[in-house]
Amino acid sequence: MIFSKAALATAAMMASSTVFASSNRCGTPSMTPEQVNWFNSLAAQSMTKFTALKANFQKEELADVQEKVIKVYVHVLANGTKVEDGYLDESQVHEQISVLNADFSSAKFSFQLQNISYTIDKSWADGLEEYAFKSQLRRGDYSDLNLYFPVSLPDSLLGYSHFPVSLSPDRQDSTSPKDEFLLDGVVIRSDTLPLGAYAPYNLGRTATHETGHWFGLDHTFGAGGCEGKGDMIADTPMEASPAYGCPVGRDSCPDQEGLDPIHNFMDYSDDDCMTEFTPLQKAYMHSAFETYRENVAGPKR
Repeated sequence: MIFSKAALATAAMMASSTVFASSNRCGTPSMTPEQVNWFNSLAAQSMTKFTALKANFQKEELADVQEKVIKVYVHVLANGTKVEDGYLDESQVHEQISVLNADFSSAKFSFQLQNISYTIDKSWADGLEEYAFKSQLRRGDYSDLNLYFPVSLPDSLLGYSHFPVSLSPDRQDSTSPKDEFLLDGVVIRSDTLPLGAYAPYNLGRTATHETGHWFGLDHTFGAGGCEGKGDMIADTPMEASPAYGCPVGRDSCPDQEGLDPIHNFMDYSDDDCMTEFTPLQKAYMHSAFETYRENVAGPKR
């Protein structure tokens, strides 16, 4: 069944009579101490690798960096076959891919949609049984992005992701490489897509935020407040806590340099307030992708 963009927009406006002022925006698990060490090292590599391009930082360009094309597999988890059941029209999925391409273009990443699958399952549509739906639906290699769109998520979350990890068989933690591979991907409430009903988070920026985690970026507010580790990225100002709405001029760490990065895609601001990644965030994503994801097929299933 195909719905026009105008019809979808009208439905979104009708459904948006309730505006959600704040939200548990992201459920991405915190980094483990091992991951903190890995990503601190990557951040240092990124700084070294791109020092020669410092003049280009100010232009927010990544000169001499080849664009990386990410294959995308979309999985819609719905309650039924109607749009109100979360059965997304393909045009809305394409709108989301367009947002990703626009938001990551200056970072020299692009996204190519490979396939859209539809599954009718009440538990999965509620964001439950993560391992079950991912182990059945996941497609592609570790370098490919799987997007899962349930109707809702527990605890009023908008979305979550998993940081990239080494899939080496000699890993020292208790999670197997196979499980890490299967759990990889981004899970996002379907009403946060463009033309969705979850205002002010319905311009597709939840997917941008969670895909940032998929590339290895932490929240701009990191951990530990103004004196903590932050996000380990040198050119994002320290931030004591998430920003909501669009609080221009907010300075939650007045003793640290810079105002809060409320326009950064890795904060919690409203969708229309999010506009940017910093130059070092862009460099860091390339380093993390090349280290953990590029040319990694993943364990045999």
